[in-house]
Amino acid sequence: MLHQKKNLSVLDYGGGLASTFFRNFEIVKGLGLYWTIIEQKHIVDVANKMLGKIPNLKFISSSDLTNQKNISYDVLIFGSSLQFMENPKDLVARLYHDKLQTIVFEQIPFMKKGPTRLTVQQIKEPIYNASYPAWHFNENEFQSWINNAFVKKLRTVNPHVTNSFGDFHSNLIDLVYMRNTS
Repeated sequence: MLHQKKNLSVLDYGGGLASTFFRNFEIVKGLGLYWTIIEQKHIVDVANKMLGKIPNLKFISSSDLTNQKNISYDVLIFGSSLQFMENPKDLVARLYHDKLQTIVFEQIPFMKKGPTRLTVQQIKEPIYNASYPAWHFNENEFQSWINNAFVKKLRTVNPHVTNSFGDFHSNLIDLVYMRNTS
């Protein structure tokens, strides 16, 4: 894919303050990279103040994305964010388009066995006190969400993180899907 195009356009859903962009910058900097991060409005405001002058890096809210017509990107990244979305299946379906080439899911919790479960994630000090709804997906069900035009190219399990409570167990898994060219 990288040799077929001069420019590479990335949509990083839930990309925070561009950690994935900066982590991969040396690898992709010569590709005519355009990187758009979708975040909550208050994060977009802070990011634009702090990082708004970096070329080819853009921060927008999900409502900004909805209001844009004919937006296309080559790579879609969910970096440990999809599990916190209200309707993850609908979101994935809504972001498909004909020019999309690669979908990356990083650090997504998948059940070791059993159905998809909605849980509450507790965050404690020293980070901050909060709680969030968090999905732990059944991998077979999740696979059915992926458009048939895409083929799984990579699956890695993070061996350092297991979520457990009673008979509930999930692992963080990275998945990469690429458009089938055959």
